[in-house]
Amino acid sequence: ALVVFNHNEVTLNDLEEDTYYTYKINGSSKTYSFKTAPKKDFSFLWFSDFHSYPPCENRLKRASKFLKDLNDIHKEADFVFCSGDAIAWGGSYRFWEDFCNVKTLNNHMLVNVLGNHDYMSRGYLKDTSLYFKEVHNFPKNSYPGEEGVCYYFKYANALFIVLHNEHMGVGSNEKKEEIEKGYAFVERVIRENPSDYIFLCQHYQWMYGVNGRDSSFGYLRWKDLCDKYHIDMALSANDHVYVKSHPIYSGEINDIGTVYMQCPSCDGERGQDIEEVMTYPNEKIAFRYSTGRDTIGGIFVEVKNDKIITRLYDRDMKELDKCEITKKVR
Repeated sequence: ALVVFNHNEVTLNDLEEDTYYTYKINGSSKTYSFKTAPKKDFSFLWFSDFHSYPPCENRLKRASKFLKDLNDIHKEADFVFCSGDAIAWGGSYRFWEDFCNVKTLNNHMLVNVLGNHDYMSRGYLKDTSLYFKEVHNFPKNSYPGEEGVCYYFKYANALFIVLHNEHMGVGSNEKKEEIEKGYAFVERVIRENPSDYIFLCQHYQWMYGVNGRDSSFGYLRWKDLCDKYHIDMALSANDHVYVKSHPIYSGEINDIGTVYMQCPSCDGERGQDIEEVMTYPNEKIAFRYSTGRDTIGGIFVEVKNDKIITRLYDRDMKELDKCEITKKVR
């Protein structure tokens, strides 16, 4: 049977900076809220890989509790950032509905990245970014074909560039033409939007947290652009292991370089065991974290006092790792 959904988009103009707004949707008693960007310093809650799946309801319960606990510690957070795989199967509308009902998400601006699970349908009958686009209303400021999926936005004094991995391909399936389009998009956006900080965001990992190998579709694909434009921080997820690199420039540890960081999963069900001694010893990696299958973790990011400061938390809200990135001179 054909199922029809109404897709509504609203654009709000003339909002005051650094201000909380509360709103309702006609016909609903539920209240939502968000905060507009301040002039300078800000912060956000960073999580990834909910893999929301109603038959495994504990995934969403564990991830939601983690996000609530992190928000209880850092109530000043301006928005929430997800590195993808919010849903187990993007083609199932019910999964998105459950995810979007998470209370912490309803009280913040949500930034989301298309993950491979968000891209796929059950049984892989149809893989498409349309599912992601139908439940979000992100800026349509990308190159043709990627509007609303690949996008950028300015927040206070920072530039966020969100990439779409799926159409670029991986391994032997790499699509050079699509990769070149991605490069051109990133370069154009950086040139046209001078900023104090630049965050480059995608779903797929920069480096493999399990064994330490550089990813061909992560670090190796984007390192030259990160070096060229002195990108402050590269955000990703996907392999469910927390990874923090040293600042890397031209393949070497250097304070002027980019910190590559990967958010762990937080569903408590699909984490991975990491090798105690990496198969591929990678001196670029400064810290890794995973507790295996039951991994739950996330990151609080602050931009203040000319620094980016990140803190990794586990399920018990214990701070496990901290990183400070000094503002670059471009």
